[in-house]
Amino acid sequence: MILFLRKPLNLEIAIPGVKKEDIHLRVKDDSFHLVASRDDFDYVTASAFCCPVNAKSAKAKYEDGLLRISLDFKDPMEDAFHVTIV
Repeated sequence: MILFLRKPLNLEIAIPGVKKEDIHLRVKDDSFHLVASRDDFDYVTASAFCCPVNAKSAKAKYEDGLLRISLDFKDPMEDAFHVTIV
């Protein structure tokens, strides 16, 4: 039996001194890419997720130098074909 938990994936990324409008986050179902610039420094990171996520569910909030990102995991059977049993 495979148990699929419907809990979100939560990420926290420290990017102190950056203005919200200078944060550029792109998310795909398998990874993310972040560029955040301030006067003297550029933060750049990218990472793959352990399991597929629903990129369209991404929510991000930036407060006190901390970027919080929340994404729903993708249902692994979402695009599965239903087989009729005869």
